[in-house]
Amino acid sequence: KAEYAARGMRMFPRLKPNVWYTMFNMTDPVTGGYGKEKIALRRAISLGFPLDEMIRVIFQGNGVPARGITPPGVVGYDATRPRSHVYDPELARALLDRFGYRDRDGDGYRELPDGSAMTIPYVIGTSTAARQLGELWKKSMDAIGVRLAIDTMKTPDLRKAARNGQGKMTREGWNA
Repeated sequence: KAEYAARGMRMFPRLKPNVWYTMFNMTDPVTGGYGKEKIALRRAISLGFPLDEMIRVIFQGNGVPARGITPPGVVGYDATRPRSHVYDPELARALLDRFGYRDRDGDGYRELPDGSAMTIPYVIGTSTAARQLGELWKKSMDAIGVRLAIDTMKTPDLRKAARNGQGKMTREGWNA
């Protein structure tokens, strides 16, 4: 702000060494498991999410896309490593089609390969940023035909559910 600059104050932005990621309950009947169709579903979800838009809009430009699990500022970070996330909704839709996740009833949302309804619960926290993130997830999954049901939970309850094997798809992270 001009008033702070006039008093000689300056801001020196820095990256905090933290990592945010999408977590799936691997025992969940829809998104969990190691079959090729389940791996394809999780990969399509990743391909369908606009990480750069999340950084730009929700985090107001404060962040960088990952180049692995080690963030900048931590020993082992490799700035030459290729970017970990790719946003490609067209490829996401093609992958879902290839593994049998198709919209069979014409409602705009895909069904499971066996033809049954598919809804993926996504749990968010209670903060404004978490609600904005939920909206972005919903919008991006709608664009690839994946029905997402947003649920809100306080962070301690979310983590407790995850530890007890009752977690759903959510965002999690760690700070160094």
